[in-house]
Amino acid sequence: MYGLWCSSLGLKLVLHGVYPLRSGSRRRRRRHCTFSSSSSSSSSSSSSVVVVVVVVVVVVVVVVVFVVVVVVVVVIVVVIAVEVVVIVVVVVVVVVVVVIVVVAAAAARVVIEVVVVTLTMSVLNIIL
Repeated sequence: MYGLWCSSLGLKLVLHGVYPLRSGSRRRRRRHCTFSSSSSSSSSSSSSVVVVVVVVVVVVVVVVVFVVVVVVVVVIVVVIAVEVVVIVVVVVVVVVVVVIVVVAAAAARVVIEVVVVTLTMSVLNIIL
């Protein structure tokens, strides 16, 4: 990989002795990136494959993460919607039960008053 990096990009490193340490120096250090044309072409083709594989892996990971995030958001929205529907249904049922109880109590009161008044009047008529 270092040879590929050194030869394909044409980088000349002072640290590895491709150029002298100082511009005035005539002494050259040993070269670490010397490749023949065949090894250079094979390494550049393998680097292209590596780059393509890395790009494909990154794209797949990004797509998978995006899909997971979308699924989680959809599940959260559905759960919240179901909870809201359940809360609304419970509130409606409670209100309906309360209304029925209040109406039944009022009707029972009226019936009891009518019965009591009717019985009282009947008893008073009999007595008088």
